[in-house]
Amino acid sequence: MCGGTTTKEGEQIHLLAFKIKDTKNGQVRCTETQGNGTMLLNETRKDVFVSGKLLGLAGQANNDLDRVGLNKVMFYNEVA
Repeated sequence: MCGGTTTKEGEQIHLLAFKIKDTKNGQVRCTETQGNGTMLLNETRKDVFVSGKLLGLAGQANNDLDRVGLNKVMFYNEVA
């Protein structure tokens, strides 16, 4: 699903968490999980790896649906 939104529950993001690695000291920290995950389908789970300085994060949802999950998440990082 690229460049659009969806109303299909299995294609929406219902849980979002981050694992952040400090490349200088090697330590890893994790954020709290956001969302309730009641409609999460484990077979559709996707783990995404972003390397480099994360400059921004954006998401989009359709709040008019009965159950709302993010339709799209975008990461912005530094380009060398």
